[in-house]
Amino acid sequence: MKNFRLIILLCFTVLLSSCSGVDDEKAGYITNAEKYMQDGEVGKAKEAYEKALQIDPEDISIRFQLGQVLEQLQDFHAAARQYQTILEQDKTHLSARLRLGQFYLLTGKFDEALAQADMAIKQAIDNADVLAFRGSIFLKQNKNESAMRDALRALELDPDNVNALNLKASLLARNGNGEEAIQLLETALAKKPDMNLLRNTLASIYFNEGLIDKAIEQINLLVLDQPQILFHRLRLADMYYHSNSKALAGETLRNAVNDFPDNNQVKLSLIKYIAHDKGDEAALDEMQQFVKASPGNNVLSFALATMHRRLGQSDQAAELYRQIIEREGIKPNGLTARTLLAEMFAKTGRNDEARVLLAEVLKTAPDNPSALGLRAQIALTEGQAGAAVDDLRKAIQKTPNSVPLLQSLARAHTMNNELDLAIDTLKRAIDINNDDLALREEYLRLLAMKGDTASVIDQLDEVLKISPDNLGAMEALFRVHAMNKDFDALTQIAEKMKLSHPDKTIGYYYSAMIHREQGRIPDSISDFKRAVELAPDAIEPLTQLVRTYIGADQAAVALAYLDEILAANESNIFALNLKGEAYIFMEELDKAIGIFEQAIAAKPDWQLPYRNLANCYLLKKDHDNAIKAYERGIDATGFSPLLVTDLARYFEASGNVDQAIKLYEEILVQDENNSLASNNLAMLLIDYRGDQKSLERAGVLVESLKEINNPAYQDTIGWLLVKQDRIEEALPYLERAVAASPENIGLNYHIGMAYYKAGNKEAARKALTIATKTGRNYRGVDEARKALESL
Repeated sequence: MKNFRLIILLCFTVLLSSCSGVDDEKAGYITNAEKYMQDGEVGKAKEAYEKALQIDPEDISIRFQLGQVLEQLQDFHAAARQYQTILEQDKTHLSARLRLGQFYLLTGKFDEALAQADMAIKQAIDNADVLAFRGSIFLKQNKNESAMRDALRALELDPDNVNALNLKASLLARNGNGEEAIQLLETALAKKPDMNLLRNTLASIYFNEGLIDKAIEQINLLVLDQPQILFHRLRLADMYYHSNSKALAGETLRNAVNDFPDNNQVKLSLIKYIAHDKGDEAALDEMQQFVKASPGNNVLSFALATMHRRLGQSDQAAELYRQIIEREGIKPNGLTARTLLAEMFAKTGRNDEARVLLAEVLKTAPDNPSALGLRAQIALTEGQAGAAVDDLRKAIQKTPNSVPLLQSLARAHTMNNELDLAIDTLKRAIDINNDDLALREEYLRLLAMKGDTASVIDQLDEVLKISPDNLGAMEALFRVHAMNKDFDALTQIAEKMKLSHPDKTIGYYYSAMIHREQGRIPDSISDFKRAVELAPDAIEPLTQLVRTYIGADQAAVALAYLDEILAANESNIFALNLKGEAYIFMEELDKAIGIFEQAIAAKPDWQLPYRNLANCYLLKKDHDNAIKAYERGIDATGFSPLLVTDLARYFEASGNVDQAIKLYEEILVQDENNSLASNNLAMLLIDYRGDQKSLERAGVLVESLKEINNPAYQDTIGWLLVKQDRIEEALPYLERAVAASPENIGLNYHIGMAYYKAGNKEAARKALTIATKTGRNYRGVDEARKALESL
């Protein structure tokens, strides 16, 4: 028994000795870490705290110190993980909760930050730091009154609280009280010069107030006090650059590169500075030196490859990617290099080579969103919308908040004729990035395609909340309301345009159009004149002003106004052409012909004077000269679609269909991809010839039109299919055409006959009623009436 007790005593002594050794080792690491921090060696301090934590993972105080060190190294995600672990061990650790909340605030996760603040408030409602933290969240959310209330309460509790002082100063500066904010911070720093948070804010306010030298002075003090924090160096360089002290900016960055030799961020900042100051070639040379000195540094290699790509040096970029692939194999950087190289190949049409690289990536990482997204983009370029949808859905499962992937998926759904899915997908993207105006613009296009006018208006209103002076959104909203002839809304929009953009013609132009529509001619003329003054070279305001005069039987006034313009600028051919149109209205055709000839001499390649000249001759019943005017114009303008179509229609109306067909055939010899000529020729062959050979020729012509979203082209394809008794195939084309122009009598004639042949009497009756109700004569109207009577 005595020996047994001796053994136990010896074991206990050994255990105590062991514990004492472990504690000593842990204490040694902590002591070293504290010394490293004093010496400014933050990286070594981090390693020492990590070793101490390995010995005792439950020591919350070490973990908290490590979190703060990680923050100084700007590894905020790693710091946040430490604070989260602390809170898992001790939910009452207030400092960890505040630091975790600050991370959420820094990364824009305001709801998560506020949740941490609310828990902290419950724990310590009269804690100045807690109140100041909640106030800083309110500040970011633009809830200035709530933020100031928290700041003032925190300062009541602790008049010298750094966070509360900082919050109050920031609010004062935001509200335009920069001088008061500066005085507050200067007073606080005079009492406690080591409050670096306040010094940092003071520098920002100085800078924003234009006191650049004072701002630089404050940042220099921060660099002296905290030389280990790279952020201060980068900020100092930026301030030097913006104060035109470019040499000092460069010197600051080079010193930082020397002091932080392993930091990629500072090297990339120096490269950016060199590119701005000395140009791309100098920056490229410097970057190549960095890569040469650190050949295994993937961050720098990727950055160099990006520079080569931006400068159009694709071979050099590809070589760098291949080096990374060889070096990294199927590790993450190797997969990234493959994806980027595939992206280069895809942009130059080398899709097969791109797919090989992407297959290698996806073999190792089947859910890699970048590779899946790129493979989807390739599929979209090849018209494989279904395959693109499959890949994009997989990619989004991995990264559900990726706006670019959601945009691509919406485009794939659109290509796949899944408009509702495309709209829903883009709505998800907007929910993620609410302020992205380009995203909203794309969403608006889809809503317009669907014909959802109410939603279009709602979205445009949202855009104008985000960007109240957005002229493009105002224009789009005007056009939507114009469709509904909502004159109250139109007037409001036009007035807002004039107020927010008084130097732009568009507001006055739209206002003039509204006044004219409402019969307020003097007001219309006044606004049109102002629009012309603001944009004297613009065609449309001057054109509409002259037509307003003419419409009000004031052609002589219009002529006098145009003569004033031409006296000031005799080379204004737009005014000259309008003068000719005024003479047409006054039935002085010979004078008009003379004016149009002057306009043609001044600008031989402009189509409009030729058209007006031909119209003059047609009014004089001089058909030969009218045809010559069209032919002169077609030759001079390189087959202007306007003149060609006019002449072809003239030939058709005069019963000379063969000449119209010949004209379009000549155009297609010149330009075989001319879609307008292909469409119009096909329709002539269908309507006027109709034999098997002509229909086959029409089939060849419309083949290239199938993917073009043009109602007239869709109608031609559908009408050809009707003539070929392929009614089921015809209807989708005809329905798309009519959906775009529901009251068009020609389109309703075609779809009505298709429904008639398909036995759909109700639909046929509706369409044929529209086709015949105007009483207008056109080719096929008799057939439409006869079919309607039989229903």
